[in-house]
Amino acid sequence: GRGGGREEGIEQPGVAVGAAGGEVFMADAGNSRVQVFEPSGAFLRQWGTPGDGPGELYYPYGIALDAAGDVYVVDTNGRVQVFDPSGSLLRQFGSPGSGPGAFDLPQGIAIDAAGDVYVADSGNDRVQVFDSSGTFVRQWGSSGRAAGRFDGPSGVAIDAAGNVNVSEFGNSRVQVFAPDGTFLRTFGRSGSGDGGVIDPRSVGG
Repeated sequence: GRGGGREEGIEQPGVAVGAAGGEVFMADAGNSRVQVFEPSGAFLRQWGTPGDGPGELYYPYGIALDAAGDVYVVDTNGRVQVFDPSGSLLRQFGSPGSGPGAFDLPQGIAIDAAGDVYVADSGNDRVQVFDSSGTFVRQWGSSGRAAGRFDGPSGVAIDAAGNVNVSEFGNSRVQVFAPDGTFLRTFGRSGSGDGGVIDPRSVGG
């Protein structure tokens, strides 16, 4: 559905599924909120209102759950907020900018088996990594088309081997990295034929 009514409207959603009970958590970007559904699709609850205060959201594109069930939500205003499954704010990290730990239009987010948090920092053309408390650990990437460089990284996912898959809408491809940022391979190309992609925004692991 579209629009801003209760569970009726969903705008540009990102999705994460909880292991315990299988609840589906949706980042409802256009409505600046998180909605939660049963696996059947029945609406359960929601939280978030537009803004940049604690617990408020502004075009949240990325969402991920850690092993404890806490919900990490990427705000395009330059931060990651962490909520418990009921929507109570636990902590937040990041601020607008280009230095380590700062964001410019962050979009995708993923959490690995160790609890490290990977964020596709789209406006800064890089991937940033944080520990579970939000402390900056490392980053990689810069603007460009060469291997290991980005043009609008928007989606990030961790595969079964622990590698980091990053989709780019500007370069129309997915790049695969080791957890330390070492480039491994790329796939996809601009186009509509087999293997061709246009404006890819997300990737799943």
